[in-house]
Amino acid sequence: MTPRATRPLIETLSDEDVNVKHAAATSLGQIGAHEAVPALVLALQQEPWLQYSAIHALAEIGASEASGALLPLLDDPRCSRGP
Repeated sequence: MTPRATRPLIETLSDEDVNVKHAAATSLGQIGAHEAVPALVLALQQEPWLQYSAIHALAEIGASEASGALLPLLDDPRCSRGP
């Protein structure tokens, strides 16, 4: 079953306000919207501030197919936890 909010939330990932996008990504993860995976992967590459919420949403969804997009982030200094 796909919640009615899924499509509007996916569309909201294109909003101009990064805070709105963050909330949409968080909500997509909470409802387990697997159809949002491509949009969340795209969000990983567009907004550094949005990466955490997109990664968390992908994990909540259980999107193993997103691993190819996530692996390069391991070398991204913005995602590093430090020494």
